[in-house]
Amino acid sequence: MSAPLLTPLVVGLLIALAQAAQQDSGIVNGREAQPHSRPYMVSVQQGNEHICGGFLVSNSFVMTAAHCRERKESLTVLLGAHDISKKKKSIRVKVAKYHVYPAYDADTLENDIMLLQLKTAVQKSKEVQWIPLPKRDKDIKPKTLCSVAGWGAIKSNGAISPRLQEVNVSVVDRKLCQKIWKSPITNRMVCAGGSAGNRGFCQGDSGGPLVCKDTAVGIVSFNEAGNCNTPKKPNVYTQISKYLPWVKCIISSIKCRAEEDRLGIVGGTEAKPHSRPYMASLQEDKIHDCGGILVSEDFVLTAAHCAGQYRIVLGAHSVHSPESTQQVLGISHSYRHPKYNKKNNDLMLLKLDRKANLTSSVQVIPLLKRRPPSGKVCSTAGWGDLDDNDTVPDKLQEVNTTVLGQPDCAQRWRGRARITRSMVCATGQRQFQGFCSGDSGGPLVCDGKAAGTVSFSGQRCGDNRTPDVYMLIPRYIKWIKSILKRG
Repeated sequence: MSAPLLTPLVVGLLIALAQAAQQDSGIVNGREAQPHSRPYMVSVQQGNEHICGGFLVSNSFVMTAAHCRERKESLTVLLGAHDISKKKKSIRVKVAKYHVYPAYDADTLENDIMLLQLKTAVQKSKEVQWIPLPKRDKDIKPKTLCSVAGWGAIKSNGAISPRLQEVNVSVVDRKLCQKIWKSPITNRMVCAGGSAGNRGFCQGDSGGPLVCKDTAVGIVSFNEAGNCNTPKKPNVYTQISKYLPWVKCIISSIKCRAEEDRLGIVGGTEAKPHSRPYMASLQEDKIHDCGGILVSEDFVLTAAHCAGQYRIVLGAHSVHSPESTQQVLGISHSYRHPKYNKKNNDLMLLKLDRKANLTSSVQVIPLLKRRPPSGKVCSTAGWGDLDDNDTVPDKLQEVNTTVLGQPDCAQRWRGRARITRSMVCATGQRQFQGFCSGDSGGPLVCDGKAAGTVSFSGQRCGDNRTPDVYMLIPRYIKWIKSILKRG
């Protein structure tokens, strides 16, 4: 897929390279919208020139596509406009912060979503309103009639339209879309228009909304390069419902992270009940969010990026049903590693509000004191995603994983992540085995001892091209012991 089409120079370069897809899209075979009938519409601009669409989702946030700011340029937004060539009744607001989804991939356009935090909040008026988002994660049924709008070109390689255009489009079945594109169309994308009726978007309006029943369900992401008029492939949008926890987090202005950072098990099997009595489930509102391990009677070790108002459940095999073996405890204090910074030093100790009662189902795990050698077969466990598709299990899952040397791991990541000496990498014994959404903070276990804690992985769970990465516990023994002694 191509880089963003933000200037004529880039357009010419991409055409010369015959890329397969294009972004920053507008409206084809549509009509001029009734002035201010879509008061949520936003023109995202650089140097007072329209580059992308967007839409207002609160009084302080605009949602758009992540690829609309590939070059880290300063942007402004124009609100309340119908004709963006005129300043009448429109409001220009500076962007204070850019919240790009942490797992956004510019090459594949996965997770192509960004929230722009406005420098000043806006007031509702006839011309300025925000649009509702989905209330829960649910796919849009194929053939559903929706609409898309923007100020983009009305034909391939055409100029942008100064007045807002709109067009109705039908949702395309995802499996059919995947077959036509012959490239990854993930469950976080939705297809509509394009080859289905020769209607849709073109250069100039990436980031605009796909609207179904007055709700924004998608974000314009990419289409077939150089062929807006008679495309042979459906248009592709980012599906908003897949990102609701992250969106809520950002808009609420609380410390949060992407659900991609909450990792679990892919390609494994159900563990024997209570065979891993050190496992902890970190739950928010009684819903499992992260994993952890009991390292003393009153401390759980987990990942620093696990941020929530948690309760700790020990002695669980099922996280959905009460069990007589379960113990539910609170947290009296959290100790993040003092040098934690995103993927570095991703460790946290949670002081429990009381000591756990040690039983056959609740036990402390010993910590490994030396780095496990390359080729060592270990294991990991958790209650996370089973198949990289938001399928969350009830029962604890486990999978064997083989330790990689640091140089090999770094080479496979190819600079996309810095692999330090404080990390240990491992891969499944076959492709697509490892951890995934739902179990950050869980353990890498070697010879019955905790060697690491789940930290981060690549775009696809369990892909050995981007090995799973754990924080290497032996590198942190001194820090762990100092906190346990203080506690």
